Amino acid sequence: MRECFRKSNVNSPNFVILTEKDLQKIESNLKEFLLNANFSLNESLVIKPCDNMGARGCKKIENLDDVKNFVEAVKDSINNSRTGRAILEEFMDGKEFSIDALVYENEILITGFADRHIFYPPYFIEMGHTMPSDLPEIQIQQVIAEFCKGVKSLGLTCGAAKGDVKLTSKGVMIGEIAARLSGGYMSGWTFPYSSD
Repeated sequence: MRECFRKSNVNSPNFVILTEKDLQKIESNLKEFLLNANFSLNESLVIKPCDNMGARGCKKIENLDDVKNFVEAVKDSINNSRTGRAILEEFMDGKEFSIDALVYENEILITGFADRHIFYPPYFIEMGHTMPSDLPEIQIQQVIAEFCKGVKSLGLTCGAAKGDVKLTSKGVMIGEIAARLSGGYMSGWTFPYSSD
């Protein structure tokens, strides 16, 4: 997903894939490892499994001087991955939104747009969502436009698309897009009730 975004110039965080092989480099010189991966040493990072759900193994890392904590977070993330791979990426500040859509013959129909409520840092636990969004319409359209670019970059032409998108200090950034609808009662209950 991240590679598709990168190739299509879809706004998403800088990232690097990590496996257990990277742990020795990280332990020996974390700052050099981060600089070689084009990360700032002054900004928070996020570690998460490449292929899991429900925020298991996801953690925000703020103190880049604490090598032990960093290594433990990477190990936890890799252990929560079915393929033994994790993504280290820039932390995206700002409000987060959930978007559901149906795609048919390359047309994208937005079926829901909600404000996400994420709590319990350094973890990312969604405790609810609000519809309709508090975001002004012009910004909603900016978020949707970047989401649609992301859907197209993934080659989704027929089916469902669900995105987690943030409006950050650097502009709209895609957290993820999956070829499914939202879970946790959102697509089955909240979206239909809010839209009648």
